[in-house]
Amino acid sequence: MHIQTAHARLQLVPVSVGIAVATGTNWFVYIIRADDGSLYTGVSTDVARRFAEHRNGSRGARYFNGRRPLEVIYTEGGHSRASACRRESEIKKMSRDRKMALVESAAGSYPSGNP
Repeated sequence: MHIQTAHARLQLVPVSVGIAVATGTNWFVYIIRADDGSLYTGVSTDVARRFAEHRNGSRGARYFNGRRPLEVIYTEGGHSRASACRRESEIKKMSRDRKMALVESAAGSYPSGNP
């Protein structure tokens, strides 16, 4: 599935921590659900590695001090570093309801119906 944004046409990548690995300048925007139910948005070229860093506390975001990351619930690939950072900022400005609608719309685009 592709999403047209103000900046670029983006490809949604199925959420599987082992799949979301970028090559070259291909960056991902991702959303992680924390144990307190909150959502964290970040960017990376390797979502699996970044998720492991968040979980292990090594080089993880300060956001997870006092919270535990549970799962990657959304990834969006096809970005340059600059466009990934812009998209991250757009998503961070969204309400929780809009973020969850984004996650749910992406989940419906996968063949199995789940990311």
